[in-house]
Amino acid sequence: MDNFNFTHIKSDGTTLENKEMETGHLFNCIKMWYNHLAVIVGFQEIWFNKKNSRIFHTWQTEPQKGIDILKKYMYEFEKRKDVNNNINQKYCLMKNFLTGRIHYELEKKMREQGMEAWEFSETNILKLVEKRRKNEQKQLTNSS
Repeated sequence: MDNFNFTHIKSDGTTLENKEMETGHLFNCIKMWYNHLAVIVGFQEIWFNKKNSRIFHTWQTEPQKGIDILKKYMYEFEKRKDVNNNINQKYCLMKNFLTGRIHYELEKKMREQGMEAWEFSETNILKLVEKRRKNEQKQLTNSS
């Protein structure tokens, strides 16, 4: 994905080019896409209160589309200079979960303290979504 420009469609149907979006609105879009993924794959949720079945459906049926949307929002957000510290901290936490940095840092600290680090080979979001989908299918099969 080499083109990070996009058109955002607001809930009232109006459209905004990525550069026209207010930084706070952009952050809320990132938060919404991240949190729906977090529910599916077991990441920590960040300030999550609005659930949208369409976003859940996208993550479950077209995870690559969800990744592409989230990356475009994040790319635009990282160009912004007007981000307050509180929002930036939450954004960095989401980014760390998405990039696997939190796991890497935990593993590093464990090794430094002489503890055995666990393996976490499924850092790829697509693999995590697929794993969740298979578990749900098993549960449906086992319950019938």
